[in-house]
Amino acid sequence: MNAAADSLSVGVSQLGGGGFSWFGALGAVIAVLALLILCLRLLGRLQRPGSGLADLLRVEPLGLRRELQIVRLGDRVHYVYRCEGGLVRLGEDSLVDYEAVRAATPAPLSGLVARLLGRRGDDSS
Repeated sequence: MNAAADSLSVGVSQLGGGGFSWFGALGAVIAVLALLILCLRLLGRLQRPGSGLADLLRVEPLGLRRELQIVRLGDRVHYVYRCEGGLVRLGEDSLVDYEAVRAATPAPLSGLVARLLGRRGDDSS
């Protein structure tokens, strides 16, 4: 049993010490960063704007840290008021109705906001 321990210690000493190598650590960091960049580029190619089920159609600033976001989810369009405190869903339309209102009004935001405010008043009464 003592001979086995001696041969093991001789084997470890012949491997080259097992100390820390700065070049090995630097090479490992560079390899990990290269793989990360490669993965991010591949993910970027998979996510094309407008090709998925969700798309941000329009963002209109309404003031300091306040905006109206128009979001398409499938064939539905959702109107979301975003402020510092959170999100409020104002309403939704079909994509066809949204395109019709957008084509009919010279200033799309004023027509949409008036329509949303009118609808919200109808919902609350």
